[in-house]
Amino acid sequence: MTAPSHLRALGLAFISSERHYLRWVQEKGMTMRLAVETLIRAALFVGLLWANPVVFLIYVAIMRVTVGSSEFFFHNVLHMEHLEKRNRWVYQRMPKVWWPLLRVLFGSEKVDILLVHDTHHEHQLVSAYKLREARQLIASQRDGSAAA
Repeated sequence: MTAPSHLRALGLAFISSERHYLRWVQEKGMTMRLAVETLIRAALFVGLLWANPVVFLIYVAIMRVTVGSSEFFFHNVLHMEHLEKRNRWVYQRMPKVWWPLLRVLFGSEKVDILLVHDTHHEHQLVSAYKLREARQLIASQRDGSAAA
């Protein structure tokens, strides 16, 4: 993925909620319940905007950054087309001193989701919380069968 396509993906990630909503309506159609829920949410947003525009804009900005970065990370970093490309992008661009800090901030399981995500794709029934253990078990089994 080139820099412009990363920027495009990041931009699309920031409007992913709306894109998913529109795709859902196009594919499944608008039900009465969905129409009512949409109107209620729209009324709440307009009411919040009217009540306090500054707070509303801060809320929307935080929501966009949170959803957009999560969406970009999940679809464009964690699930890059090629595992080697992802590993190069993640490992070469992220200083190694950050990994222990990230483990403290987010927990080891969350960091393992990034570092050993290929194990999840090879063995999809393995829980994210067991990825590191699974990878170690698989490696030991491979080493054992190679030695035999």
